Formats: sequence, C-alpha cells, structure tokens
Amino acid sequence: MMKSLLASDLLKIRKKGLWFLVFFAPSGLVLMNALNFGLRLDYLQDQYGKSGMWSGLLTAFSMFIPLAIMLGATILSTMMASIEYQHGSWKQLLALPVSRRSIFLSKWLLVTGLLLISCVLLLFGIVILGAILGFEGSIPWMDLARVCFLPLAASLPVIALLATLTMTHENQAISVTLGVTLSIAGLFGPQFPDSVPISWPMFSVLAPNGLPFAVKGIILGILCLLLGMLYFQRKEVA
Repeated sequence: MMKSLLASDLLKIRKKGLWFLVFFAPSGLVLMNALNFGLRLDYLQDQYGKSGMWSGLLTAFSMFIPLAIMLGATILSTMMASIEYQHGSWKQLLALPVSRRSIFLSKWLLVTGLLLISCVLLLFGIVILGAILGFEGSIPWMDLARVCFLPLAASLPVIALLATLTMTHENQAISVTLGVTLSIAGLFGPQFPDSVPISWPMFSVLAPNGLPFAVKGIILGILCLLLGMLYFQRKEVA
C-alpha cells in the first residue's frame, strides 16, 4: 500500500516544480562556491595551502547547507500539500481505504527523499568542482558525507513539524513563515545551547564530532513524525 501511495504522490508532483528545486538548490550552492573559489583561487591556496583546499571548500559549503536543507524542506512541504488543496482532493484521498497514517508517512517520505537526492547531487557537485579546480590530494569522502548528510539527519524534527503544519492547515503562510524563521534562526545555531534542536543542523557540520547531533535529530525526528501522524489522524482536513 505504501508503494502505491508513493507512486501516486510521485505522479502528482510531475511538472509541479519540485524536481526543479531538487536540482536547483545543489546546483546553486556549487555555482556560488565555484565563483568564489574561481575568482580567489590563488588567495585561497595561500590561505589553506594546496593540500588543504578540499578542507577549505567543505568549510565554505558547510555554512550554507543547513540553511538550504531547511528552506528546501519548507518549500517542498508547502508545494506538496498545496497540490491537494488546489485540487480539493484531500477528502477524496482520505476516503480511500488506506489509513491516514500511511498518507501522512507517504508525503513525509517523499519530501525527505527529495531532500536526500539533493544532498547526493550536492556531494557529487562538490567532487566535480574540486576536480575542475585541480585540487590536490585524495577526495575526502567521509568529510563530504559528513557535510552533506549530517545536517539532513539533524533537520528531521523540523521536516516532520513542517509536514504536519502543511498537511493540517490550508493557510500555507503559517508553515512558510515558521520554516523561514527556523531556517534563519538555524544560521545562528552556534549561539544557542547544543540542547536546542534548531542548533543541531549547524552543530552537525561545525562541531569536531557532529554525529551525536545527527543521531539526536533522527531520534527526535521520529518522535515528531509519530506525533504528526497522530495529529493528522485526528485533525479534520479540508
């Protein structure tokens, strides 16, 4: 049943701009840093040393990836829910012989999966950029995975929260406002105590060991997902 729901949701997002966003976000980050490193390559080589250019490139990306993920989650969740609201198909969807929990989970999985695809594209985009710029040394695959994927894991509570709001409130301005606010607040994550979930995406890439923040994000994200499913099951959706 879940496979059928996911297939149906994939059909619904065709020609809706969601796939464009999936490719645009990593491409934009890569192009921005390509311009930065391309124009200042000599200066940056003096700063990081030729052997440290991969580290410098990852540092440049790491400040923007958490922001991009949370903004992406906001836009994707809103666009996904808007498809149902625009066509007035929520009641038809909820009348199907499937549980509300499955419907909620399908849309959450699709949004999270699209973000994961963006992160994979970003990883290979960084590798291609480093190769074009002629960076020396082996490709730091573990550090690339850390920078590209840990912020996504740490952002799972926000993704679950946004999915719940977008699917239970037709006024998408509420979700967009909250998502943008949390995204901007996340930029100042290091200024918050590390016990505050909004700080976890940034700490996951800036802390010497960011894995615990990703793990906490996964645990709280699952809890928020379960609570969101329960709320969606009881909430009257237009």
